Amino acid sequence: MYNNKINLENGWNNVITVSNTNIKRSEKLAESYANSAKKDMQECANYLALIQRILKECENARDSINISLGQDLLNHLEDNENPHNVTPEQVGVYSKSEINEIITVLNLDDKLSVIISGENVPDIDTDEVETELEEIIGG
Repeated sequence: MYNNKINLENGWNNVITVSNTNIKRSEKLAESYANSAKKDMQECANYLALIQRILKECENARDSINISLGQDLLNHLEDNENPHNVTPEQVGVYSKSEINEIITVLNLDDKLSVIISGENVPDIDTDEVETELEEIIGG
């Protein structure tokens, strides 16, 4: 086995003998570590690409959801068909049947049709209406 001698000048003038075999082993070991590092770097690059793709898919899904929710909200706001099924009783107003009964009892059909048509409003005795309403609603 051939030995190379390397002089290191560090104040002590040490001489280190390194065999060719040790050098070759070190080179192979370094090459192995380098190859392993390359594989690790490639694997990291693959994971990074995967994460970037997943993030883009998440952004697209978020945008799609926002658009969908926004459209749902607009549709809901434009829905005039009582989407929450609120009853007249819940908001403290007369029901349609109660209003129809009041109109009939007070004989307001003709007077209301005049009001709706835009003609002169007929005189209405408010005391009479109040008394009739109290009788109808049990007040």
